[in-house]
Amino acid sequence: MKTSLIIAVKNEASTISHCLESVFSQELQCELEVLVIDSGSTDGTLDLVKKFNVKLMEIPAREFQHARTRNLGASITTGDILVFLSADAVPISRSWLSNLTAPLHGNDGIAASYGRQVPRDGASYNTKTALANIYPDEPLVKRIEDLPKLGLRTYHFSNANSAYLRSVWEQVQFAENLIVCEDVDTARSILEKGFAIAYVPSAAVRHSHNYGLRRTLKRYFDIGVSYQRMGLFRAGNVGRGIAKGGLQHAVAEAKGALREGGIGTLFTSTALNAAKYLGLSLGRVENKIPKPIKKKLSLYSNFWDLE
Repeated sequence: MKTSLIIAVKNEASTISHCLESVFSQELQCELEVLVIDSGSTDGTLDLVKKFNVKLMEIPAREFQHARTRNLGASITTGDILVFLSADAVPISRSWLSNLTAPLHGNDGIAASYGRQVPRDGASYNTKTALANIYPDEPLVKRIEDLPKLGLRTYHFSNANSAYLRSVWEQVQFAENLIVCEDVDTARSILEKGFAIAYVPSAAVRHSHNYGLRRTLKRYFDIGVSYQRMGLFRAGNVGRGIAKGGLQHAVAEAKGALREGGIGTLFTSTALNAAKYLGLSLGRVENKIPKPIKKKLSLYSNFWDLE
């Protein structure tokens, strides 16, 4: 089966070479095509990308949108398996791609898979704690029947490190009315169609961000908008689980922060979780917020002009 790897970039000069070097060092038993979609880089990213054997597509910065750009990449590639990787995510091993796509070669109904994300050196306490919680050591196969047990985690998926059967992507695609979390929405659609999703911890990439308060609020505003548009806040146990799970995580994180880093780390952890809560709450009522204010609250202000 042919695999198409799609990477969207903008001003990733500090990471794109490491990312592509790791991609092209993979031990493969399949044909691989690599598409890089650049949305207006000005920092030398393009010069670095052109050193590798990739197909390069350039789009204006104003036209970038997570779902739309990934749908575009999928539509102009030809692989039976579609792999999405963030430009600042660096595969850790030479078996990353084969491990990530292995579940899609079976006959047990698995239609998509996602891999582990490991924090970079220098990652903050909050970042390391969050990634450890979201990406555990144990592999997992999720089906729609797991919803009562796993709650929102049933739908968790990340296009920073993911793979799909093209035949299934063609049925669901990515929802272009979502500013972020298009991967969560697509995962839900895949599960509701009766397919399964595999979490593959051995398909690990190094990928993390230390967001400050302002960026955290903006990021979670975008997440809140997307959750609202997906109806997750109103989805029974899932909706209640968003608040309950967030509170439980914040309390556990605060205890760990105090134990491991003292008062300063506790203060930072609490402030960041408060910013997350405020961002989600504002995103949940985005229909009541004027567009100019939404653009200021969002990490991706151009999204509101594309709608």
